Amino acid sequence: MKTVIYCALFVFLPVSVAYGQKAAPDHEKLKAEVYEMFQRNTQLYQNNDYDGLAKRFTSNGSLKMPGAPRLSGYEALRKHYSGETGAGLPQPEEVDFKFAFLSVDVSEAGDMAVVMAEFAISSLQSDGPFDDSGVILMVLRRIGDEWKIFAENVSSGPVASFG
Repeated sequence: MKTVIYCALFVFLPVSVAYGQKAAPDHEKLKAEVYEMFQRNTQLYQNNDYDGLAKRFTSNGSLKMPGAPRLSGYEALRKHYSGETGAGLPQPEEVDFKFAFLSVDVSEAGDMAVVMAEFAISSLQSDGPFDDSGVILMVLRRIGDEWKIFAENVSSGPVASFG
């Protein structure tokens, strides 16, 4: 009788555990999606697509840049990127622009994810060279089959090299 009970446990326990658990997040897939998102962001910037840059965010998404107030919502983000607020991005044709991610870490839980990316940026603008590095912390939310930015905080740090 013990043999039958042990056999039943060894057969049914793994099956019930397998059906009771959700699949573990695929961090490599998420990391690839994040890199693709960053690449798309660069293309939007180079094409002066300020609506596209703002639409990367959820409808109530927010952006916090160093030394600037937090921006929330599509219209505020679009105005920021287009320069209507006086604090937008330099026009791509005005700068020799290099941007690199030095490291990217991701964590996922259901339809939410956290991304921490260390970056280096270098540009040659009309008023001289600009070099910076820092950390981007983003909270993403999956809407349908696409990740949108719920919150993005950018911090400046010691200048790192491109290597």
